[in-house]
Amino acid sequence: MKLIAFSILIIAETLMLSLDILIEQTVLAAGSITTLQTNNDNYEPYKNPNLKIKLYYPSDWKKFESDGPALSNLKGIVTFELPQEKRQQQTIAQEAPIVSIIAEDVPSNNITLDQFTKIQYDNFRHLFSDFNFKLENKTAVIIGDNHAGKFEYTIVNPYSDGIRNGMVIWIIRGDTVYMISYVAEQVQYFMYLPTVQKLIDSIEFTNNKG
Repeated sequence: MKLIAFSILIIAETLMLSLDILIEQTVLAAGSITTLQTNNDNYEPYKNPNLKIKLYYPSDWKKFESDGPALSNLKGIVTFELPQEKRQQQTIAQEAPIVSIIAEDVPSNNITLDQFTKIQYDNFRHLFSDFNFKLENKTAVIIGDNHAGKFEYTIVNPYSDGIRNGMVIWIIRGDTVYMISYVAEQVQYFMYLPTVQKLIDSIEFTNNKG
């Protein structure tokens, strides 16, 4: 039960970051720009008109979709999860590798991607302060034709002492901000990172930037 509670806490806190954004005039230090390439072998096509995205995801992963609630800034969410029977080197304590894509209204027309990413990083660091949050890498990437802010981190599961790795990517496109996240137990994280990276590389947006 404690392990399940920890998983729920991770998801809840991630959604809190998406829905309760504090606007500050801070700037993220510039990072190196990395161009992501696409490879769609053994992947299924996916298109979401609410999120205005299309991509390819691993054909043996489960897909879950949800629209944003009425009168909220959330436009929708989709998650991709590796089924338990497909996992390798699985232990009872390890949880499924999960990729989530959340879209919501931009909180301010005046906020820049650098400012927004810095705010979200500070929020993550604060919310996971009891989980030995550690920033592993912070950089800038390009997904499709969009500049994006990215950081990678580790946290410690207080109920099993297991280390969880995570990646978060933020994109502002027109009036929408996208959060792409990947989180898993450390062994699983690196095992499936190439698979997840291919999913991220394949993302395309079906709306105009303006």
